[in-house]
Amino acid sequence: MSLLLGTRIRKLWPEELTDEEDDEQSENEQSIGSLLKSRLTVLIFLFVGVTILEFYILDNIFYEVAETRYPDDASFARFYGIYSAITGLLGGICLGALTGPIMSRFGLKASLLVMPISVLIAVTITIGAGMFGAPVGVLFWLVVFSKLLDDVLTPAFNENSTDVLYQVLPASSRSRARAVSDRIAYPLTAAFTGVLLLLLSGPIGMNFQGLLLILLGVIIGCVDHWLC
Repeated sequence: MSLLLGTRIRKLWPEELTDEEDDEQSENEQSIGSLLKSRLTVLIFLFVGVTILEFYILDNIFYEVAETRYPDDASFARFYGIYSAITGLLGGICLGALTGPIMSRFGLKASLLVMPISVLIAVTITIGAGMFGAPVGVLFWLVVFSKLLDDVLTPAFNENSTDVLYQVLPASSRSRARAVSDRIAYPLTAAFTGVLLLLLSGPIGMNFQGLLLILLGVIIGCVDHWLC
C-alpha cells in the first residue's frame, strides 16, 4: 500500500521531489566537505579511526591466544566469564573514581592519552618478553593484561573525552560530525581492519607476535597524532 502511494505521489509531483532530493544530497555533500575543513574535526575522525583499528587488532590477538590456551568451549567460556566480570568491575571503578578527577586535573589531552600510553607500555613489554623467549603462558597473560587495559580505559577515558571534543565544535556542525563518525568513519575503519586481519592471518600467515608489532605501530601513531 505504501509503495503504491509513494509511486502515485512521484507521478503527481515529479519535479518537486527531484529538486528536493537533489538539494538534500547537495546539502549532505557540502556538510561533509565543510566538516573536513575543520582541523579539530579531522583530528577527531582520525583519533576515532585509529582507536577502532587498535581495538580490533588487539581483539584478534586476544582471541587467538585465548583459544589456543583454552581449546574447548567450556574452559574458554569459564575464562571469558571471569574476564568479563573483572573488566566490568574495574571499568565501573575507573569510570566512577578516576575519569572525572584526571580530566579535571590534567585536562582533555591527558585523558585522551591514558589508554594509548597504557596499552603501548603493556604491548611493548609483551613484545620484549617474546623476543627474550618468555614462556607461552607468560605471553598469554601479558596479552590478557593489554586487552584488559584497553577494555577498561577506552570507555572510561577515550569515549568520554571524545564526547567532550564534540562539544568544542560549533553547534551547527556538532551533530553532523558525530553522525559522520558513527555512520561512515566507524564502519569504513572496521571493514578495513577486518580485511587487513584476514590478509595477515590468512595468505600471509602472520601469528599473534607479528600482529603485536603492527599494533605497536598503530598505538605509536595514535599517541604521536594526538601529541602533535
